[in-house]
Amino acid sequence: MPVLTEVVPAMAGAHHRTGGPVQLPGGGLAIVRYVASADRTSGYDGQVVVQDAAGNAGTAVSMTGSGLTGMNVRRGMPMAGNSTTLFQWQLRNPGGSQPVLVTYRIATGAVRLLEPANSAESESTVQGMHATEDRIVEWPGRSGDACSAEILDTATGERVATLLPSIAGCDRVTMALSPDDRQVAMLVTGTAGDGWTQRVVVVDAATGVVRAEFPTPDLTAGTDPDRLVYGIAWQGAGRLVYARGLLGGAEPIVLSLRTGEKGSGS
Repeated sequence: MPVLTEVVPAMAGAHHRTGGPVQLPGGGLAIVRYVASADRTSGYDGQVVVQDAAGNAGTAVSMTGSGLTGMNVRRGMPMAGNSTTLFQWQLRNPGGSQPVLVTYRIATGAVRLLEPANSAESESTVQGMHATEDRIVEWPGRSGDACSAEILDTATGERVATLLPSIAGCDRVTMALSPDDRQVAMLVTGTAGDGWTQRVVVVDAATGVVRAEFPTPDLTAGTDPDRLVYGIAWQGAGRLVYARGLLGGAEPIVLSLRTGEKGSGS
């Protein structure tokens, strides 16, 4: 996979930080780069850059508006994106106690700040996010519960559901919302003595009730982290794809949600 930072144009200034890369529908990647103003007081300048699935970089779009003024953007936070927008939690300065969901329009670079009434300081501890056109899943949804999650509305940032599924052996997780926003797939990694276990758990996106659970094919508990699976995504409403190996491994393996049987990668 191409290295996205090689196509991000150089920008003058200090204290730069990037957000992403974020995988977009269709296989593209997006990144946000922002640089402190010269006087470090009047906010940040930034760009949104999108690279397509073939590795071709589109035009870098400069961010517009003053939405980044007063944001603690030097603090790295997870990002998510859909076909039109990138999403990232940030904290207001000074003090950094007020979570704000920053949105970046891919086509125009417009910055918009969402301040949902039901956000909490726990947003600052979010470990991962995934977005569809209408919803965002972020995790964990509760401190100390790795497999907990929250579902947010992309238009407002408001929390519409908190998911607290009963999943044992969840030390690390990656999540993805189904295209119809009805299910959340969780790639659950746990430890077993000196080894590892992994499985896919699918929960209801409204209630957190576990709907399906199956082990990742050809993987048993072991001590070799190169055998772990990394990343998970939906192909339609009933199939999942994930990549094996420390750096993505060989071709992706396609899972059937109904049977858990291995299919051909694509």
